[in-house]
Amino acid sequence: MEGVNYGIMRIIAVQARPVCTALSIVYGFLGLAAFFWFDYDNLSQLILPLGLYLPLTCLTFNVRVDRAMALDNPAVWTIASMLAYALSGFITGAILTYCFNFVAGLMGGIDARFVRTVDEQSPVDIEQ
Repeated sequence: MEGVNYGIMRIIAVQARPVCTALSIVYGFLGLAAFFWFDYDNLSQLILPLGLYLPLTCLTFNVRVDRAMALDNPAVWTIASMLAYALSGFITGAILTYCFNFVAGLMGGIDARFVRTVDEQSPVDIEQ
């Protein structure tokens, strides 16, 4: 694109805590959706995954809960589903962060392009 001022920086490492927190929140909502799907489609078992849970990859320890047991106390199993998925999100985030940092360390950093919003040459006016 013409007229766009790009900058390049190298990402050396990513902190694990923000990634794990973000994935825990997203996976927690997926756990809520999984429980509603279980309830709506009349599935025979509710599966609570614990471990690395990504599309096309499932390295988890699955806790299977029968329908009769899950519907006896749905509030508890909704919370359990959200917590199990959130824990899986945390574990997934930790593993992905470790892998990213390992590869970035081997390569000496990963190039990232970003659009500059302020020119380096232009002075910044600070009003008081």
